[in-house]
Amino acid sequence: MSDNNINEKGFKPKRELPLEHARQVIEILRNETGHPSEKGYTLAKKLESLFGWKIPVELVPWLEHCLPESNNIWLDSFDIPKVLDRSGEKILEHFQDFNDNWFPFTGLVEAGRDSSGDRIFFYLGHEDEDFVNAFYFDHESSELRYYAGSLNTLALELEINLREYEDYCEDFEVDEEENKNTLLKLEALLEKLESEKYSGKMDSTAIEEWYKRSHWLIASLSGEVCYDFEKEVKASPDFSIWETEKKKIKEDPRIFYYWLIAHYLLGNTKSCSELVEYGLSGSMGLAKIFANAIADCLNSPETGFGRHDARLMKKLRDKTQRHTGANYFEAGHPLG
Repeated sequence: MSDNNINEKGFKPKRELPLEHARQVIEILRNETGHPSEKGYTLAKKLESLFGWKIPVELVPWLEHCLPESNNIWLDSFDIPKVLDRSGEKILEHFQDFNDNWFPFTGLVEAGRDSSGDRIFFYLGHEDEDFVNAFYFDHESSELRYYAGSLNTLALELEINLREYEDYCEDFEVDEEENKNTLLKLEALLEKLESEKYSGKMDSTAIEEWYKRSHWLIASLSGEVCYDFEKEVKASPDFSIWETEKKKIKEDPRIFYYWLIAHYLLGNTKSCSELVEYGLSGSMGLAKIFANAIADCLNSPETGFGRHDARLMKKLRDKTQRHTGANYFEAGHPLG
């Protein structure tokens, strides 16, 4: 069978490997079957309909299972499947929360956090990756860095770190000999999976750059103003960059989300309307939800945006336009 053939679940034969890895990891960590059920495939299809592209194959089995704890990181914040059956308005509100609104601009979805505020994100971008790449966000420095190239190996590493914790056996009432044997099995499986994984570390530069340029929008979408708002908005792409990037909008959905919100806040009504039309005509469910909401705001200044009322949105628009210059505005803009 050639690699171009598609099996009954829609995956190329090569892509069975991430599924097999997940099966082995889930079975050793959870003592339950790791084969994706119809529930997992149904959730995957709903996510793909919402996003408008394929999710990493490796994620499919994990949609049905919780990830293990580490000493201070819990991978328990991945709650996108919970919003799939909600109305468009509720889905929009979900992606306005500061914990969840990174996705439209970066492709990153929060998977967990510790008490300090540090967070782990999964990258679920449009590139049709087989494996889930993970990123770590340091809340003190506000830096985002590449963390792991596979959800399966990450799950094993976190479990190993937990079991190597000095007081693990006492705290979790586990026999020391039993824990030693389990650690040996986990380490052997981790070594095996790492040797079989066929894709290397992804180039994370673009993701990190999208985070940096979008940070002011991530804060604005949540209804807040980031700490260095004036500095960040002045360093953000101006209108000439939009004219270059709009030619690539079909290649990268982040361009759509970034400029839809940016143009709305900047008051570039014509450009914003063009993006609304684009979002409504495409196949990305989330893009249609965003486009509909922005269209309502453009048509009626008294209309709020999701969880934010019209008064707050006007405040954000005024502040954004106050801290930018003529090079951010389209022709005919009152401040241009």
